[in-house]
Amino acid sequence: MRPSLPEAALERGACHGDLQCYHAHIDDAETLTFYDFDGGGFGFRAYDLVVFRWCARLENQEATRWEAFLSAYRAARHVTDLDVDAVPLFVCARHIWHMGVHAENASHWGYGGLSDEYYSRRIDALRSLADDYEISI
Repeated sequence: MRPSLPEAALERGACHGDLQCYHAHIDDAETLTFYDFDGGGFGFRAYDLVVFRWCARLENQEATRWEAFLSAYRAARHVTDLDVDAVPLFVCARHIWHMGVHAENASHWGYGGLSDEYYSRRIDALRSLADDYEISI
């Protein structure tokens, strides 16, 4: 069981909101550029870490990508241990939010994917996240 997380102690500020490799480009000079800021705004800075970790997990690359990403991120921006401790909780929240995005956009994208099987898979994945990160849900 994780210790309680004092929300007021988490770093807040400008966040990309969807910091993942699909929203980045590296040019020939190895300059990294992020785009797609529609999820950006003021929020918990730890959340910028969350999306990357969540996506890496979806691609079965969490074990190989997470520590390297966190190390590089910390080299560029101060991240407290408390913020890192918050990441697993926010990963679970991101997972729930993502289901909401699918439901919210079903009128545009179609309802066919929102089957009982879809929700069963997503809830099972959430339970797996919680188990792996030792979070009670």
